[in-house]
Amino acid sequence: MDRLRHVESDNGKLRDQLRDMEHRIASLNDKLSDMERANTSLIEQCKDNDTMMAKFADDIRQMDVEVDRKRREQDASNFENLQLKNDLTEM
Repeated sequence: MDRLRHVESDNGKLRDQLRDMEHRIASLNDKLSDMERANTSLIEQCKDNDTMMAKFADDIRQMDVEVDRKRREQDASNFENLQLKNDLTEM
């Protein structure tokens, strides 16, 4: 009889351990799912960032071209003004 109680006690402990392990596994599976969702979200965000960076780089190149054009126009205007000033002082 004592042996039977001891075996039943051991079985109860093993069932408790099994239940705890199943709970841990379920909890870890939930965490894994959360991490996979977060990873997918980060991958999408990185793709969006790469697209935005390429667009910003293109915008910066266009702005550089515009700044160079404006600088050349300003230099040409300054040169023309200087020539007109010289012409006026000669008169």
